[in-house]
Amino acid sequence: MRPWSTGVGLCMLAVSLGGASSARAQETEPGYDLEVGYEYSNHYIFHGVDVLDGEPTPTSRVIFTKGGLSTYYYGYYSQIGHGGPDLEEHDFGADYTFTWGKLDLTLGGVAYTYRQPGDWEDVTEAYAIASLDVRFAPTFTAVQELESGGRYLCLGVSHELPLWRDRLILDLGTTVAYDVGYWSEVFELEQRRGWSDLLFRTGLTWKVAGALNVYASVQQSVSLEILDAAGQEDETTYSVGTTLDF
Repeated sequence: MRPWSTGVGLCMLAVSLGGASSARAQETEPGYDLEVGYEYSNHYIFHGVDVLDGEPTPTSRVIFTKGGLSTYYYGYYSQIGHGGPDLEEHDFGADYTFTWGKLDLTLGGVAYTYRQPGDWEDVTEAYAIASLDVRFAPTFTAVQELESGGRYLCLGVSHELPLWRDRLILDLGTTVAYDVGYWSEVFELEQRRGWSDLLFRTGLTWKVAGALNVYASVQQSVSLEILDAAGQEDETTYSVGTTLDF
């Protein structure tokens, strides 16, 4: 099992409205959607864990959606701790969303691959996301790491508020996560299951013109019993980014 996974994690991606979410398939007028994006964050937080020991992280992404099918790529380039080894991570994933009335069910998988550090092993995860198209968009996400069998479960809600002519949008989201042999395997904890972390997020998106969007967000991660036992501190993450939607 490799030490970490990608980005903010599938749970927050599933409820995030300010940035891109691979878990949501939305068909546009030409029948497809292509998003190219870049983001810069002061921390690399994944499921409440500061992966890079406080180092900032630039992230690039490409997401292609047609109907219910979505394929995506995320790339990360940074270093692990100040003056530490370099990180070069390439993540490839795909999922399909089925819709029944107001219920969306997304099934997919993602491969985390590393060119650096050389001793980090590539890992594959499967995931399922169930969401309701109602007020506060309740979303349940289950992530299964195929190599270790560890599971990471979370429940989230989100809300979007148009502020100005539908071009300036405020989004709010929160998730709470339960760990079943996921981080306990990485940190070699005696406790095999328990509450992992709590995340709060707020973001502001400006639809500049045409396909161009820019956004900024703040995310607060709070360590619960599993991550407390692992010695993880609460962290505040600031991010800015831009996307082109075609």
